[in-house]
Amino acid sequence: MPSANDKPPLRQAQNGAGAADANRERIVSVAAGLFISKGFGSTTMQDIADALHISRPKLYYYFRDKSAILDAAVRNVPVEAERRARAALKLASKDAAAALHDMVKSHTQLILDRPIEFRLLDMSMEHLDSAMQKRAAKAKRGLLEAFTAVIRLGLEQGCFRLVDPRVASFSMIGMANWTAAWYKPDGRLPAGAIADQIAELALASVLSVDQRPDDSQPGVRQSLRLLQHGVSHLAMMIELDSKSKS
Repeated sequence: MPSANDKPPLRQAQNGAGAADANRERIVSVAAGLFISKGFGSTTMQDIADALHISRPKLYYYFRDKSAILDAAVRNVPVEAERRARAALKLASKDAAAALHDMVKSHTQLILDRPIEFRLLDMSMEHLDSAMQKRAAKAKRGLLEAFTAVIRLGLEQGCFRLVDPRVASFSMIGMANWTAAWYKPDGRLPAGAIADQIAELALASVLSVDQRPDDSQPGVRQSLRLLQHGVSHLAMMIELDSKSKS
């Protein structure tokens, strides 16, 4: 993580709202790094001021306490993740496979663009105020619901193999979220290429592969396998429909 010396010092607040916003972003960025490396509970306002090479009074000019800094660092991340997933879901009625690919790619790209915020949110939930905790939890549920909905539609459209939509959703979200722990901006692959590959892997994990041979008269074993697949698919769709109505 870049040190405080790698970034420009705080600007004078009287330079206008633009300078004030830039200073707040700078404080949040430096504090987020300290929260991750030292832990939120072990990081003091003095630590943050020292890392920024400013006085504590100047730091308090922008934030009343470190909880306010933490809130500023993570408040928009879960909401943006849900918003992107909901946007991709709108395409699912026409093509669930394409919608799922877009959903995974968009979610992964968001994490790769803001890995510090995602890691910080994951490790600091108990330090957020109750309103922020509820907001984050609601957004996370919305994200899971969007993933689950697109996989259900893929099952209905017959383009996805038999999977439990909720388990598959948790797996895909987890695969994307894990990038925050290992991604390096100066690594071998750019963020866009990583997001593309993870989206392809996620889609391949549920995509139904048509095993019908070119021969118009498949063998007995192949016919039996296709019949079993069809019956299993029908049984799962009946179960999912029953659960959705209960």
